[in-house]
Amino acid sequence: MGGYFWIYYWLRTVQYVFNTDYNGHWVFKFLNEVAMWGYLSHYLWIVLLNHFIVKPYNLSFLVGGPLVTFGTFILIPVSYVVLKRALKLLCPFIKV
Repeated sequence: MGGYFWIYYWLRTVQYVFNTDYNGHWVFKFLNEVAMWGYLSHYLWIVLLNHFIVKPYNLSFLVGGPLVTFGTFILIPVSYVVLKRALKLLCPFIKV
């Protein structure tokens, strides 16, 4: 039982210390939200880039691979910002 309280104490302490340093900062919030959006939408961007750019132009893997990789890296934050602003315009009563 003592080990459980020791672990619980340290987890709560570490959680408090680490979260208070970063939670209020807008960069931390933005990166967390973009990471979740990237987790949800990365496959969409991979498929769209392959379907509309790589396949029609018959690009090789050496050209298409980096194009899809970096295109996905660019489209994730851009689409997140566009989606967030559109949601703010369409539904101003929802806190975004």
